[in-house]
Amino acid sequence: MREWLIFPSLAAASLALMTFHSAWWGLVLLYLSIRVYCLRDGRIFYSYVIILVLVVISAYCQRPRLAPAVTDNQASFTVRMPINQLSVDGDQVAFKGQVVDSDHLQKYVQCYYRLGSESEKADWLALDESVVLEVEGHLELPKENRNRQLFNYRRYLKQKNIYYILVIDTVTIFGPDQSLSGRWAQGVYRFINKFSDMTPTLVRDYSLSLFFNQSDAISQPVYQAYQKLGLIHLFAISGFHVNFLLKQMKNIFLRLGLSVEAFDYLALAFLLVYTAALAFPHGLLRASGAYLYNSWQIRHNREPSTFVGTAGVMLATLFLKPSAVLSLSFQLSYLLAFTIILMGRALAKWQGAFWLRGLLLNFLCSLLIMPILMINFHEFSWLNLLLNGLYSFIFANFLFPGLLLAMGLHLLDWQLVSRPLLWVLNWLIQGVENFSLWAQSWSFFHWITGQPPLYLLAILLTSILCFCLALEGRRYIKIASLFLTLSLLLVYISPYLNPWGIVQMIDIGQGDCLLVS
Repeated sequence: MREWLIFPSLAAASLALMTFHSAWWGLVLLYLSIRVYCLRDGRIFYSYVIILVLVVISAYCQRPRLAPAVTDNQASFTVRMPINQLSVDGDQVAFKGQVVDSDHLQKYVQCYYRLGSESEKADWLALDESVVLEVEGHLELPKENRNRQLFNYRRYLKQKNIYYILVIDTVTIFGPDQSLSGRWAQGVYRFINKFSDMTPTLVRDYSLSLFFNQSDAISQPVYQAYQKLGLIHLFAISGFHVNFLLKQMKNIFLRLGLSVEAFDYLALAFLLVYTAALAFPHGLLRASGAYLYNSWQIRHNREPSTFVGTAGVMLATLFLKPSAVLSLSFQLSYLLAFTIILMGRALAKWQGAFWLRGLLLNFLCSLLIMPILMINFHEFSWLNLLLNGLYSFIFANFLFPGLLLAMGLHLLDWQLVSRPLLWVLNWLIQGVENFSLWAQSWSFFHWITGQPPLYLLAILLTSILCFCLALEGRRYIKIASLFLTLSLLLVYISPYLNPWGIVQMIDIGQGDCLLVS
């Protein structure tokens, strides 16, 4: 029973959420512990307990070692600045830096510096290597949200192991950063920068977003439209990217005469470099780990299991970085992965058309991400159910292979050959963007839920889980469907059940404004 690994993985996630978010997650941890105990398998239970103890020890050892006090007093700092972390926006420079030779500070700080002139801005924009900086400035604690449910900058930085903001007053470039991390960041930056002159700009922006995890390359209105439609997961590097890239690589290298065993080593090297170059995004890390686990099992004549590989990577991630559970990409990546694996396995036993099973699986994925979108964005769109299949088809069959080919031709400088392909890709991307901007105005499918109360989330999650269990066991489907329908109806009408009206709070910086309708 190798799949028991899912229990400590979920328990570790519950433990991390209980530590960083809410003590109510302790109820989930208690349920999982009772469930494992009821298996009546001593080896599994003791392994489960040992794993949880190790996760607790890891979280304790990684607790932030904060300075005893943070004041406005000026101080001198030596900071390493990876070039791929540099951002120049208007008259402000921002980057994630590493404090050197300091015992009383957290290792990483978020740095901000206000530019004094256009020439100074040009000097910063001309940087193309990681550098060591000598700075004068002061430390600040990141701001928390002033109103409930607003963006919490301190929590956001905490997910990145950053606990301080360094406000820089004066800065001097001491010299290039010769450390391994600095050189690696410099190499990644220079490789990605090879596509900076790629035209048309739409093709360049989507290439950087889909293959290098730079979602800010896409224009903000279009990105918000994808987010509103619930299609933002298409831009997160995931198992599809990994499988697609490795499949194309395998076809090429096997035709060149490379053996399957040799290609496995090549794939291992590629995944390690690609994952490290993109700073270990959760979706790519999960997919790469599952692929490597399956390759290892096949190599040793054992049964592969994407489910076990995914659970193992999730557990390893939480052991190394418990705060990763707060990341939206972590939550969506593993939730969708487990849903597709488990429910896809259950629906495969059903009699019926393939497209109908795919539509039902898509509906289940939309249901399960609904609570996460409600908590983080306070809204949800049913257009995800209608458009996910269409967009996935376009991205999988046209954009991914087309953009990958266009990037290869750009590196080879075959502009004449790539011109027709670039024109077609630009036309296709424009069509997708225009349709997305138009579709987001379909207000009938768009639910604004606000911050849902705890009881509403509990009812919704219970109904979704009951529906999934009913489909898996092929029993009580009508009762579960009725329960799910009633819970969705409750979600829809809950904002209108408030006897005090619908309250919106706007934070305008100098004061707060209440609008009650």
